[in-house]
Amino acid sequence: ALLLCMYAKACNLTPGTLSWHITDAHIYVNQLDGIKKQLKRYEYMLYYSEIIQKYSDQAVEKEYLIILNNYNDIVNKLIRQYGDEFVNKKMSVQLNDIRKVDPKLAEKYEEEFERKLCFEHMLTREVPILELAEHDSIFDYSTEYVGKNDPYLKENPIGNKELVLKNYHPTPFISMPIAQ
Repeated sequence: ALLLCMYAKACNLTPGTLSWHITDAHIYVNQLDGIKKQLKRYEYMLYYSEIIQKYSDQAVEKEYLIILNNYNDIVNKLIRQYGDEFVNKKMSVQLNDIRKVDPKLAEKYEEEFERKLCFEHMLTREVPILELAEHDSIFDYSTEYVGKNDPYLKENPIGNKELVLKNYHPTPFISMPIAQ
């Protein structure tokens, strides 16, 4: 898509539609948990998209408050049972420890977190904007990478000053093992 936009800009054209197909798509056994989580997020997002489109702002806000209250109830329960350090440590480490003692509570936390995450993503999603530097040729674009400590990366995850991606908010990454 980026290459399509670069060609269009260099040729003074409007980018069209990028179409592709995937062959030999498959999932390895050790990737199933991550895939199931992605599919669950998709279900939530379809449901929330329908709510946002069909109902009034008040109804959407009411739905969000219900989700937020459910999430806060679970977090407060975890804090009561496992102490304040729960909120200060890396959540995945804590959940792995809690999962050993109380797997249902850990599962409930993950479910409420996913609901909250997906709903917030649907509410704050804007149309992403790709801004490209002005060049007459596709070959004039720089491939220079900006360092990881550069604050510019907050707006441009690609790390190239000639490409600016704004209003892009992906759902958080789900790490999955790579099958060998």
